[in-house]
Amino acid sequence: MARFTRSKAIRIHCKDCMCGNMAEVARCDDLQCSLWEYRFGKNPTKEMVEQAKDELVLKGRGYPEKP
Repeated sequence: MARFTRSKAIRIHCKDCMCGNMAEVARCDDLQCSLWEYRFGKNPTKEMVEQAKDELVLKGRGYPEKP
């Protein structure tokens, strides 16, 4: 059985969720997904995550988080 790093496992999950299309992973707007901010194999800062979420909400593609 193959072993994967955490980032590789997240990448595989995201690719599977988007039917194998990495371009769709980049366009993913599912802010409710707990792996959303890690989908590129990076550990982003809180500021980077908030900025990306704000941009999606302003574009009408994302949904604000539940209070």
